[in-house]
Amino acid sequence: MNDLKKNFILNSAYQLLAVIVPVILTPYLTRTLGSEGLGSYSYYYSCAYYFSLFAMLGYSIYGNRSIARVSDDRWERTSVFWEIYLLQLTTTGAALFLYGIYLLVFQRGNRIAWCLGGYVLACAFDINWFFFGMEKFKVMVIRNLCIKLITVVCSFCLVKTTADVYVYAAITSGGTLLVNIMLFFQLPKWVGGMEWKRIHAWRHLKPSLVLFLPFLAVSLYKVMDKVMLGMLSDMKEVGYYESSERVINLPMAFITALGTVMLPRICKMVQSNETGKSREYLQKSLELTTFLSSSMCFGIIAVAGEFVPLFFGDGFEKCKEILTVLMLSCLFVAFANVIRTQYLIPHEIDKMYVISLLFGAVVNFTVNWVMIPRYASFGAGIGTLFAEATVCIYQCLCVRKQIGLGKCLNDVLPYLLAGVLMCFCVTRAGRYLSLSVVPMLTVKILAGIVLYIFFVFLFSGGWEKRKKEHR
Repeated sequence: MNDLKKNFILNSAYQLLAVIVPVILTPYLTRTLGSEGLGSYSYYYSCAYYFSLFAMLGYSIYGNRSIARVSDDRWERTSVFWEIYLLQLTTTGAALFLYGIYLLVFQRGNRIAWCLGGYVLACAFDINWFFFGMEKFKVMVIRNLCIKLITVVCSFCLVKTTADVYVYAAITSGGTLLVNIMLFFQLPKWVGGMEWKRIHAWRHLKPSLVLFLPFLAVSLYKVMDKVMLGMLSDMKEVGYYESSERVINLPMAFITALGTVMLPRICKMVQSNETGKSREYLQKSLELTTFLSSSMCFGIIAVAGEFVPLFFGDGFEKCKEILTVLMLSCLFVAFANVIRTQYLIPHEIDKMYVISLLFGAVVNFTVNWVMIPRYASFGAGIGTLFAEATVCIYQCLCVRKQIGLGKCLNDVLPYLLAGVLMCFCVTRAGRYLSLSVVPMLTVKILAGIVLYIFFVFLFSGGWEKRKKEHR
């Protein structure tokens, strides 16, 4: 368990580094590029993302799972790595070719779209899945820290006006490319040279395609929101949505970190038939993710009134309501993430996983189509909430007997109640205080922390007592 705690801390740092740069830069960018500039970047990034999505197929999850199963055998993991990576190079080459056509035909003079091509090129060097499968998180944390610091400095120094959107695009895509290239310098420690006689790359294509479908489905309600906003509304609304989404990435970083750490470990347990131990980890993970997500999500909702104008500046008031609905969706994401990474994927129940995400994609697209023309960015947030709720509920219903869903819900309920009551108390108390923005925000944050911990202890104690009496 000590290794898991260490890996969780390291991977949390890794995930935070991935989101901390946008969060640090957001106050500067909202004031420099404005909502329209940020919206343009977000829109064209979303378009580039689809090409990178096809470049990577399902390698991120499939590669992680495959490497985890052979992580103790250098000979076998060398073969598996090169087989999957050769497939990745093939699909990335095809994606780059198609992106080139897209640029020449539709975006010939668009510097933002051209600069964001670096994200697609970076897929040729993206072997994060290998290091996740090997549980080598320290390597990526140190590497990412250096690159992210350079990205922040370059953005502050080079992005000065609204016209510099393409400069910001070049900095972010160039940073991603450099980060991925640096991974290869660490690879020889764990992987030998490629031997063509032992390579059977095509055997990995079908399972990778199966796991690609979830990525495609998720993209429909993670990325398509911005594309639909750009088409059905305007770039300002995309900017509001993009800015709000950057904030929700903070609690999401911890949720993603736990899933990434536990996936290779649970895969090994399933391989060794350690069913009882894997079930115990799943229940503990559900409690931890609910504790973290409930505190952060309801906490941010409680302080949104003071946080938004202070963080984003003037003209971003609409982000308050968008933040609220997106934060609620994080609670469903947290629960579903544990079910997915610690049960569905390790047990290779890919069909249920794919179907749940396809349902979510259909719900999101439908709600977006109805709500975006009426409510713009807030409507896109509602679509995301409905989609995440659909995915979570479907996955839970599918595995309710196998994981003991009733017990799991009973264990996490105290944290949800604590979050709701904390949010209610902090919000109500703020109405009776006459303070300026910064002191009010400080008081609310401190009060929220104290109240959440108090309510957790209060409800957890009562729940434990009830469970003992029931026994």
